[in-house]
Order: sequence, then structure tokens, then C-alpha cells
Amino acid sequence: MPECVAFVHGHYTAWHQDTDILTAIDKYSGQDYMTLNDRSRRNVFHDHCGTEGNAIGNWNWARQGMIEIGIEVPIPNRLEFTQCAQFVVKRERITANSLGFYKRCMDWLIHSTFPDAISGRVFEHSWHYIMTHREVE
Repeated sequence: MPECVAFVHGHYTAWHQDTDILTAIDKYSGQDYMTLNDRSRRNVFHDHCGTEGNAIGNWNWARQGMIEIGIEVPIPNRLEFTQCAQFVVKRERITANSLGFYKRCMDWLIHSTFPDAISGRVFEHSWHYIMTHREVE
């Protein structure tokens, strides 16, 4: 595995990026984890985040998904992250989770009772926590 890995979508530019993806990757300077998206486009989920839009539904889905997958660190009390989950992460952060954990993630995606659009969001909302074990990206 390389020293760092970029997790990106298949597009060069998008509404959730403040620059094209190659320029965003060029800004990476060796930190453990770095978002590649516009940092002003943030979500904050917690138990009392209200019912505006999909906030509370997304928080409940993210938390339930992490429970079902069997995340290897405590379920967070909140999550704060940039939208759309594109990031660069160091190898050490990826390998901090066991291979078994990633296999459970794949198995859960294949067999989850959540609709596909929701099961994908579970990871969108929690990748930074999975990689860093920090509630705030």
C-alpha cells in the first residue's frame, strides 16, 4: 500500500469542491487525514441536531450503520465533517483498522437492509471517524 491514498469521486470538479481534484490533492502536505472538499460545506450530527432537512435521519442511519458493521472504536456522540467524503489519508490510518473490519464493511454494504442511497451515506458521514477516530474532521 502506498504511503498515502486519495479517496475521490470520478469527477474533476463538483459543487462540493472549492477547486479541481488535482489541485486539491496537490495541497496535501503529509497530515494523517485531509479533506479534498470545500471546508465551508459542513454537516454536524448529534443526538439533538433537530429535524431540519435530513440531519436527524442521517445521524440515526450513520450511528446504526456503525453499530451493525461493528466499528472497532466507540460510537461517537457527534460527527462534524465536510460533505461528500473525498480525502487523502495516510497508510497508518487505514491500517489502524483491521482487515476484518473492512471485510465487515463490504459485507454490510452487500447485505444491509438500508436502501443503497442510505448505506452509501453511512460511509460518507463516517469515513473521517473511521480513519481518524476523531468526531470532528
